[in-house]
Amino acid sequence: MARASRVENRARALCIELARVTDSRPMQYRMAQTIAKAVGQDEAAADAAIAHAIEKRWLIGEGKPPYSICLTNDGRAMAASVPGRKRQPGSSAER
Repeated sequence: MARASRVENRARALCIELARVTDSRPMQYRMAQTIAKAVGQDEAAADAAIAHAIEKRWLIGEGKPPYSICLTNDGRAMAASVPGRKRQPGSSAER
């Protein structure tokens, strides 16, 4: 049970960071390992988190294992529902 919640938390962290860097815009792909490093995940943890997020329909992944990820509408909604996550006026997303 603890492992499942750890993977879930890591998947959420990836989605939240992806939402931050893309300013929650739809269909914005980013390199998976860049996002994973930004939230302190190693490759193995990121791969498990990405697989979980894809299963939950929060992410779309390109490649096997996914090297590029994109938030779905559900993923953007989940990230936006996290308390304390507010869009900063005038913030610019990484490109």
